[in-house]
Amino acid sequence: MKRQFAVAGALLLGMSASALAQSSDSSIEQIGTGNKATVAQTATGGNGNDSTITQYGVGGNTADVTQRGTDNLNSSTISQHDAGGNNAKVLQEGSENSNTSIIDQLGTGGGNTVNSVTQRGDRNSNNSTITQNGTGGGNETSVTQEGSDNLNTSTINQLGVGGGNLANVYQRGQDNLNTSTITQNGGGGDNEVFSVTQQGNDNTNTSTINQSGGGGNNWTSVTQEGSSNENISTLTQNGAGGSNDTTVIQRGSGNSGGSLRNRSAITQTGGNGFNVTDVTQEAVNSRSISTITQRDAGGYNDVMVWQYGTNNTNLSTIMQEDDGHQTAEVTQSGTGTSNTSDIHQWGFGGGNEAIVSQSGTSLVNTSTINQNGGSNAANVTQN
Repeated sequence: MKRQFAVAGALLLGMSASALAQSSDSSIEQIGTGNKATVAQTATGGNGNDSTITQYGVGGNTADVTQRGTDNLNSSTISQHDAGGNNAKVLQEGSENSNTSIIDQLGTGGGNTVNSVTQRGDRNSNNSTITQNGTGGGNETSVTQEGSDNLNTSTINQLGVGGGNLANVYQRGQDNLNTSTITQNGGGGDNEVFSVTQQGNDNTNTSTINQSGGGGNNWTSVTQEGSSNENISTLTQNGAGGSNDTTVIQRGSGNSGGSLRNRSAITQTGGNGFNVTDVTQEAVNSRSISTITQRDAGGYNDVMVWQYGTNNTNLSTIMQEDDGHQTAEVTQSGTGTSNTSDIHQWGFGGGNEAIVSQSGTSLVNTSTINQNGGSNAANVTQN
């Protein structure tokens, strides 16, 4: 309806309908090395901005796209082929826009290190998709989506056998629906989600991360915080040759109604190294649920969970399955809370340790520990 009103107002001012429907289209194709393409499209009032850049060559190519305006349909597609060392940057800015950014970096070289997408404004639909697929690895990318009353979707795929991939996602604002999906699948190097940050109030935040591949280590950090939010984090790490390390922070206040506000599910499997998980969930008048599964690590499994706040329902479930030397520590505290902790440690090696602390002015404290093998230790404190 907003666009219909804009057209009617413009017609009253004597502007033609054809001028209002005018769109800006740009198409660039470059072949060679060290090419640079820059596109700037600025318009308002229902125009469509469309930019397509295709670059072929042995690497070192740069693409820079800027699209600004109000009530627009903005689309940017960047394709960089063959060798690596390419850079891509997209800025889409304005209000009441539909913004779409697609970046494909395909080739054998890897090393695409300066790649960023920024989508900023209010009442927008923002969609960013980045695919980096090459045998060289060493790819880096960053996505920022900011504003209020937005639908923000970020998808990052870093694939190939080189490993050494890095991804960052920032989604900030009020009254947003934020969704972030990251897939890293590269053998021979490390995969790192340096940070997924979803901040603001009255948001629904969903983060999904999948890391797999042999030969390297997997690292992940997720932060979801704000008031009156629904926070959902799902992480899967499967590394045959290295270690898996995850940190999740979910924090907020004023979450009324006691609904499912903080949910974290983590699965770590494989590896000749270690599986390590740290989860912090802090809320008021809410529910926090943490589910962690660790198995088949060559080294050890280690989990630390903190759940605290006021008038909360806290639930922690930890399942560890290996040849022993597994550690699980759960701390649940607060005023007017209901705390439940379940720890299961399976394996034939023994030497497992489980520590549970449930404290504060709690309504109900429940702790269950199951351990197999010998030389296990269990310590539960409830007060």
